[in-house]
Amino acid sequence: HLGNLGGAELADNGSAPSSKGKSMLGMEVRPLTPDERRQADTRGLLVLGVNNNGAAARAGIAPGDIVIAVNGQSVSSASKLRSLLARHKHHAALLIDRNGQHIYVPVDVG
Repeated sequence: HLGNLGGAELADNGSAPSSKGKSMLGMEVRPLTPDERRQADTRGLLVLGVNNNGAAARAGIAPGDIVIAVNGQSVSSASKLRSLLARHKHHAALLIDRNGQHIYVPVDVG
Protein backbone atom coordinates (compact mmCIF):
# COMPACT_ATOMS: atom_id res chain seq x y z
CA HIS A 1 0.00 0.00 0.00
CA LEU A 2 1.45 3.31 -1.01
CA GLY A 3 -0.71 5.52 1.18
CA ASN A 4 1.66 8.47 1.13
CA LEU A 5 0.98 9.02 -2.56
CA GLY A 6 -2.02 11.19 -3.29
CA GLY A 7 -4.42 9.83 -5.87
CA ALA A 8 -5.05 13.16 -7.57
CA GLU A 9 -1.33 13.81 -7.80
CA LEU A 10 -0.78 10.40 -9.37
CA ALA A 11 -3.64 10.82 -11.80
CA ASP A 12 -2.29 14.18 -12.98
CA ASN A 13 1.47 13.63 -12.92
CA GLY A 14 1.69 12.63 -16.57
CA SER A 15 3.74 9.49 -16.03
CA ALA A 16 2.95 6.91 -18.69
CA PRO A 17 -0.55 8.18 -19.51
CA SER A 18 -1.07 5.46 -22.10
CA SER A 19 -0.72 2.76 -19.44
CA LYS A 20 -3.36 4.23 -17.14
CA GLY A 21 -6.89 3.06 -17.57
CA LYS A 22 -10.27 2.32 -16.15
CA SER A 23 -10.95 -1.34 -15.66
CA MET A 24 -14.35 -2.90 -15.98
CA LEU A 25 -14.49 -2.95 -12.16
CA GLY A 26 -14.73 0.83 -11.89
CA MET A 27 -11.20 1.59 -10.79
CA GLU A 28 -8.33 3.55 -12.30
CA VAL A 29 -4.93 1.84 -12.23
CA ARG A 30 -1.41 2.33 -13.51
CA PRO A 31 1.80 0.27 -13.32
CA LEU A 32 4.06 0.91 -10.36
CA THR A 33 7.12 3.06 -11.01
CA PRO A 34 10.53 1.46 -10.31
CA ASP A 35 10.75 3.41 -7.02
CA GLU A 36 7.27 2.27 -5.97
CA ARG A 37 8.15 -1.36 -6.82
CA ARG A 38 11.20 -1.12 -4.56
CA GLN A 39 9.24 0.59 -1.77
CA ALA A 40 6.40 -1.95 -1.88
CA ASP A 41 8.72 -4.87 -2.75
CA THR A 42 6.19 -6.10 -5.31
CA ARG A 43 5.02 -5.66 -8.90
CA GLY A 44 1.54 -4.86 -10.08
CA LEU A 45 -0.91 -2.05 -10.67
CA LEU A 46 -1.44 0.84 -8.29
CA VAL A 47 -5.11 1.69 -7.72
CA LEU A 48 -5.43 5.45 -8.26
CA GLY A 49 -9.16 5.81 -7.81
CA VAL A 50 -12.31 3.77 -7.33
CA ASN A 51 -15.80 4.59 -8.59
CA ASN A 52 -18.16 4.43 -5.60
CA ASN A 53 -20.73 2.54 -7.69
CA GLY A 54 -18.28 0.02 -9.17
CA ALA A 55 -17.52 -3.59 -8.37
CA ALA A 56 -14.08 -2.66 -6.97
CA ALA A 57 -15.62 -0.37 -4.33
CA ARG A 58 -18.22 -2.98 -3.40
CA ALA A 59 -15.38 -5.50 -2.94
CA GLY A 60 -13.49 -3.10 -0.65
CA ILE A 61 -10.64 -2.18 -2.99
CA ALA A 62 -9.30 1.30 -2.23
CA PRO A 63 -6.88 3.82 -3.71
CA GLY A 64 -3.33 2.89 -2.75
CA ASP A 65 -3.98 -0.86 -3.03
CA ILE A 66 -1.75 -2.73 -5.47
CA VAL A 67 -3.37 -5.31 -7.76
CA ILE A 68 -0.84 -8.13 -8.16
CA ALA A 69 -2.85 -10.87 -9.89
CA VAL A 70 -6.26 -11.98 -11.14
CA ASN A 71 -7.11 -15.61 -10.45
CA GLY A 72 -3.42 -16.41 -10.01
CA GLN A 73 -2.20 -14.65 -13.17
CA SER A 74 0.04 -11.64 -12.59
CA VAL A 75 -0.89 -8.26 -14.04
CA SER A 76 1.50 -5.61 -15.25
CA SER A 77 -0.75 -3.32 -17.30
CA ALA A 78 -4.32 -2.04 -17.34
CA SER A 79 -4.91 -3.85 -20.64
CA LYS A 80 -3.71 -7.15 -19.11
CA LEU A 81 -6.08 -6.59 -16.16
CA ARG A 82 -9.01 -5.94 -18.52
CA SER A 83 -8.08 -9.00 -20.59
CA LEU A 84 -7.97 -11.29 -17.55
CA LEU A 85 -11.23 -9.92 -16.15
CA ALA A 86 -12.96 -10.35 -19.52
CA ARG A 87 -12.38 -14.12 -19.26
CA HIS A 88 -14.60 -14.35 -16.17
CA LYS A 89 -18.34 -13.94 -16.51
CA HIS A 90 -19.27 -13.67 -12.84
CA HIS A 91 -16.49 -13.63 -10.26
CA ALA A 92 -12.73 -13.19 -10.03
CA ALA A 93 -10.24 -13.23 -7.18
CA LEU A 94 -7.82 -10.31 -7.12
CA LEU A 95 -4.59 -10.66 -5.19
CA ILE A 96 -4.05 -7.28 -3.54
CA ASP A 97 -1.07 -5.89 -1.66
CA ARG A 98 -2.41 -3.66 1.11
CA ASN A 99 0.08 -2.27 3.61
CA GLY A 100 2.47 -5.11 2.83
CA GLN A 101 -0.17 -7.78 3.40
CA HIS A 102 -1.29 -9.95 0.49
CA ILE A 103 -5.02 -10.59 0.53
CA TYR A 104 -7.44 -12.14 -1.94
CA VAL A 105 -10.45 -9.99 -2.72
CA PRO A 106 -13.38 -11.64 -4.50
CA VAL A 107 -15.07 -9.31 -6.96
CA ASP A 108 -18.27 -9.57 -8.97
CA VAL A 109 -17.20 -9.15 -12.59
CA GLY A 110 -20.62 -9.60 -14.18
